[in-house]
Amino acid sequence: MMSINIFALTKLTRLYVDGMIKRRYGKILNLGPTGSFQPVPLNSVYCASKAFVLHFSEAIRYELKGTAVTVTTLCPGATKTNFAKRANIEDIKLFKNKLLKPNYVAEIGYKALEKNKSVVITGFYNKILVQSIRVMPRSMIIRIGMNMMRK
Repeated sequence: MMSINIFALTKLTRLYVDGMIKRRYGKILNLGPTGSFQPVPLNSVYCASKAFVLHFSEAIRYELKGTAVTVTTLCPGATKTNFAKRANIEDIKLFKNKLLKPNYVAEIGYKALEKNKSVVITGFYNKILVQSIRVMPRSMIIRIGMNMMRK
C-alpha cells in the first residue's frame, strides 16, 4: 500500500507535473477516501497511506497555484466495487451499509475536477462523518473506526 499510495503517487506526480506546467494546463485527480481523515484500527496502514494522499494533494495544489495546474482530491466512503472482496473485508460493518455506486463516485470526482475543487467528499453520510471527525475527541473517532471494521 505504501508503494502505491505514497511512493508511486509522488513519482508519478513528479514525472507529469513539469510537463503540465510547461503546457500551462493540467488536472490531477487523486483518490483519498474518507478513511484518510481518521485513524482506523485494523486498517491503519491503508488509512495512514491515504492520509498521505490527502495531505500531499492539498499541499501540491497550493504549490502549483498560478501554474494553471489543478489538484483535486476525491474522498469517497465505501463504494460498491470488488475492493472489499479482494481485501477479504466484505463482512465488516463498513461494507454492510448502503454503498455508493462507482459511476456516481466517478461523476462527482470528474465534476469536482472540472470545477477546480480542492477536496470533495461523496455522499451525505460521508460528509457528516468527516465534519464530525473535526470536533469529536480522538478516542471516540478511533472507537468508531474500530466498530466499522468489526463483523
